[in-house]
Amino acid sequence: VSGFTETVFASGLTQPTAMAVAPDGRLFVAEKGGTLRVVQNGGLLPAPFLSVPVNTFSERGLIGVALDPNFAANGFVYVYYTTNAPTPVNRVSRFTASGNVGTAEVVLLDNIPSTNGNHNGGALLFGADGRLYVGVGDAGPPANAQTLANLNGKVLRLNPDGTVPADNPFVATPGARPEIYALGLRNPFTMAVQPGTGRLFINDVGGGLFEEVNEGAAGANYGWPNTEGDFSQAAFPSFTRPVYAYAHGSGPLQGRSIAGGAFYNPATASFPAAFAGDYFFADFVTNRIFVRDASSGAVTTLADPTAGGGVVDLDVLPDGRLLYLSLSTGRVYAIAATTPPPVQLIAAGTGPGVAAQAAALNADGTTRFAVPAYPGYSGGVRVGRGDVTGDGVDDLVTGTAAGAPPHVKVFEGATGGLVRSFFAFDPSFAGGVRVAALDVNGDGFAELVTGAGSGGSRVVIYSG
Repeated sequence: VSGFTETVFASGLTQPTAMAVAPDGRLFVAEKGGTLRVVQNGGLLPAPFLSVPVNTFSERGLIGVALDPNFAANGFVYVYYTTNAPTPVNRVSRFTASGNVGTAEVVLLDNIPSTNGNHNGGALLFGADGRLYVGVGDAGPPANAQTLANLNGKVLRLNPDGTVPADNPFVATPGARPEIYALGLRNPFTMAVQPGTGRLFINDVGGGLFEEVNEGAAGANYGWPNTEGDFSQAAFPSFTRPVYAYAHGSGPLQGRSIAGGAFYNPATASFPAAFAGDYFFADFVTNRIFVRDASSGAVTTLADPTAGGGVVDLDVLPDGRLLYLSLSTGRVYAIAATTPPPVQLIAAGTGPGVAAQAAALNADGTTRFAVPAYPGYSGGVRVGRGDVTGDGVDDLVTGTAAGAPPHVKVFEGATGGLVRSFFAFDPSFAGGVRVAALDVNGDGFAELVTGAGSGGSRVVIYSG
């Protein structure tokens, strides 16, 4: 990936399906076979956090994990799994962390049908409202998605203790399951909430034609099985169109099974600023990671293909790295931005007899920033460049020309902010100061070199 590197963050997992990042840096990873594992300090702990008996036929198993918003205080861990009962059903349970061991299972929601073994959903997360959101697939029969009488093909909304919020959209609808938040979905395997805004994006694995990213909204109906992908609002006025849909195929922006979603709003952003607020999502079949621009909505490819196959989940670490989970390799990978080489800076300035103005130019001639004209610079600005601040970026150094007080200013090369200003006081400098910047003493910083203009002959070196 140009401008990025991929490294193995953790390995040794068996058919991992979902993950969640804890505030203390631990990573909780669900394995299809019923174990929840912990990655701590870069290593997979040998003992599982918890184990639940599961049915693993088709898409069943332990397929969802979420941490309570107050996890640091209460240690609550939530999981979504398929029971190993004679008639398997999906279940949402809560455990309490005691160190790296989960204890005291509390079943919050049970008997979610898993009719055919596929389309169980599995998305599990907390919204900005403190409610628990659960993505449930249609369990195989597509018609499930359009009835309020069952939980399949829906996004559910629960209180953290499993009770139903009083403001759920169908609480007062006769015959409707009160847990339902939105409907008309085929298989919402992953979802994501944007920090700050609380926007909820639902990734719905499509049928034979399209994959969808839908924005969560109370009472919304996304149209499955009546329609999939983008559609005419006039043709389906009661359905909510997707935020983005991509067609099945092997083209650059195509795939066959959307999985994993994460907004880029980390505590510390390490990707370029252009990624702020963007939405990452992946395709399980093509092993691609896409990124949707927050401003334009345009979608491009970040990684194609990824190092690990069968991407099932994405998350963003507090330090700004993007994690993706590979079902095929049993590994978690980290994508980090590489530090770009410093952009060459060219110093330009006016001479005597013109308005005093200096500018920092990029190598292609475009202006990075301009330095305003100062009254004391009357007569011209002579300029130099060199890394005075030691940040790896050339800084802009300006000095007065003949007829002005001997004055030197240093501007930070990345932003143009003024970082240093002083008068080069010396009688022999009367008449002007010529400046340069270079590392004279080998300390890694450019020193400021000044020389007298007309009327004197003198050189002085100032520490950078």
